[in-house]
Amino acid sequence: MSALSNKIEAALNAVPMVVYGKKLTKEEAESLIWKRLADFRIGVLKDDPETHSLLSPDLISEKDFRTVFCDEGGFSVPSVRGLMKHVLAKTDTESSGNSEPAGGGVLKAIVDTLNANKPVGQYKTRELLENYNADSPQEIWTELEKRAKGQNCMVFNKDGSLNINVSLDILQAIRKGQTFTSVYSDGDKTYRVYPVGIFPEDAVLCCPITGKILNNGYCSDLGISWNGVDEDCLVFIHVVHENREGIFSNGRDYNIFAVKSVLKTAKEGLEALRQEFPEQALIYDDLKKLNQLPSLRVNLNSMAAGRKVERRADPFGSPKRS
Repeated sequence: MSALSNKIEAALNAVPMVVYGKKLTKEEAESLIWKRLADFRIGVLKDDPETHSLLSPDLISEKDFRTVFCDEGGFSVPSVRGLMKHVLAKTDTESSGNSEPAGGGVLKAIVDTLNANKPVGQYKTRELLENYNADSPQEIWTELEKRAKGQNCMVFNKDGSLNINVSLDILQAIRKGQTFTSVYSDGDKTYRVYPVGIFPEDAVLCCPITGKILNNGYCSDLGISWNGVDEDCLVFIHVVHENREGIFSNGRDYNIFAVKSVLKTAKEGLEALRQEFPEQALIYDDLKKLNQLPSLRVNLNSMAAGRKVERRADPFGSPKRS
C-alpha cells in the first residue's frame, strides 16, 4: 500500500465522508476520493505512484482541491478539510528531505493550531457559511443567527446545497441595516430565503388565508386544495388578504365564494392576480423591492439535526399596508 493510500485510510478512519448530504461507507468514500483525485486539476492516479507526489500544498491550492471535491463532487466542506489535513500532510520521511529553514515548519504548525482553535465569533462570515449544514455545531448556527439579527438569510441551490455567495450578500446587507423575510431579489433573480436552522426539506407551506399548514396542498378549513398554484401567487393572495379587509373573511367565517374565485384566478398565474387586484399589486411590488415579502413556509417539526428551532407564532410576519 502506498503512502498516499495510508493517508486516505487514516482520513477515512478519522472523518466521516458526507457527499450531497449522504454519509458514505469507507469503501464508497475511498472509491470516490480516488475518482476526484484523478481530475485533471489534481492529476493523482491510484495506480501510478509517481503522480502521488503532485498532491502537495506546494503544487496544489486549497481552492482547486475544494472546487474539485466540494463544488463539483458534492463533498461537505468539513469532510474535505479532514481529508486535506491527512493527504497533504508530510510524513516523517518526506519531511526529512525538506529544505525549509529551521523553525519554518514549527511556525506554520503553530499558526495552523491557532486557526483551528479560533473561536467561532472570530470566523469571517464566509467561513461560517462554508461550515453551515444540518450537522454543524450549535455554535455555528448561533453565530450566524446573531449576525442575521434574527432575519432570514439562507439561500439554497436546486440540489439542496447552500448558495454561499447569495447568502453572504444578504448577511452583508443585514449588517448595513436592510431587512429581509422570505424572498430576496438581486435584480436578476429572485430567491427563497430561509432562517438559520431551517432547510428546504424541513419547510412546509401554509395556507395564504388561514395561516395553517397545508396537507399536500389541501386546506381543511376552506375545503379547497391550493395544488397547482405557484408559491409566488400564494404570497400575493396573502398580501391581498392582509391589505383588503373582509375580502376573504369577516373575522369569524370565511367567504368561500371569494376564496374559490381567487383560487381560479391564481391558477391562471401571477399576472392575472395583478390585474384583478391592482392596488394590492403595488403593495406586493413595494414589499418585493424591500425584500420584505411575507413567508408562507414554516418548519414542520420545529426540529433540525436534533436541535430545537422555535416556530414563529405568526408564520407570515408581514406588516399591513394602509
